[in-house]
Amino acid sequence: IPRRYHVAIMCYLAFFIKGWMVTNLWTMFVHILLAAEEVRKRDFPKSENWTVEDLETHLDLNYWGGAVIQLPAALITICFSPHKIMLLSVLLASLLHMLTPFIIHGPAVGTYFFLFTQGMVAGPLACACVSIWKEWGPARERTSLLVLAFSGQIINVYVTFSLSMFLAEAVGPFSIYYFAGMAGVLWCFLWNTLIYESPTSDPLITIEEQCYLEENITPDMKEKINLKSIPWKSIFLSMPVISLCLVFFTVSFLKKVMMFTGILINVQLMNKDYDPSFSHWVLTFNFVLLVPASGFLVDYLINREIFQRLTMRKFFCTGGFIMLALFLGFSFIPSDLSPIFCY
Repeated sequence: IPRRYHVAIMCYLAFFIKGWMVTNLWTMFVHILLAAEEVRKRDFPKSENWTVEDLETHLDLNYWGGAVIQLPAALITICFSPHKIMLLSVLLASLLHMLTPFIIHGPAVGTYFFLFTQGMVAGPLACACVSIWKEWGPARERTSLLVLAFSGQIINVYVTFSLSMFLAEAVGPFSIYYFAGMAGVLWCFLWNTLIYESPTSDPLITIEEQCYLEENITPDMKEKINLKSIPWKSIFLSMPVISLCLVFFTVSFLKKVMMFTGILINVQLMNKDYDPSFSHWVLTFNFVLLVPASGFLVDYLINREIFQRLTMRKFFCTGGFIMLALFLGFSFIPSDLSPIFCY
């Protein structure tokens, strides 16, 4: 396997672990809401009077922590090594995640601040992942490598939720934090040992791959950006930037809705004598195959000069929303399985 794909796989695992940490918050809250009163008093003494709104506040603070750090994180990755930023982000997030069982037993204000901080610590991961491809991402494969790296953040929802529920029931509700945290620490060890900042500093890369990367990564991609020369007003008023913000807002909102509706769909299937894991495996199958394959398809069409890069960006951004709207029509089909096809 080429070394650039080692980098992509490790980035994939980083986003997978980051998503697992967020999923653990959902899992704990589901346990709090569904647990018997004596179990709540024993395992979650501070949560006895928590409502659904209180639990949503915990999740919102975690998301807001990651949101407010995005712009500063982008500036940090310009000035410092994205390789080290990814390492530090995952390491701190993992260590804080393992402290969660102790923090939630304290005052509510402390829990809010802790979850907000945890979101801020994990926030720079996305910016660093994008920045690292200026050294490792040849133009002919950049889309497929980026999609492979970021697909870990999408696929994890359909794997880690079942895994966390299983661990919570088999080992204990707080064990999920230790498993995810240790997975993050292990990732940091592998990342620091196996992955290097650039192909020139990697002793394991082949001469052929190093020459290929040097030929296909133009010098302007590695050029240092002067922070004073950044046209902030033009960026914030740019229609492509505004449209991408809407895209990611919609995707994030849809992801949150899917986690809620996934539970409801499974309950409906159980009432209809269907396997409750059916919807979970349908989604896993779709995202495991379709998300990485889409990146390779884009690079193939661009490299064959069938479409230009700008055309493919417009097609996939707009086409994704059009397909979402069309598939909503499946929800009106009078069948018990229609939510699955819509989903």
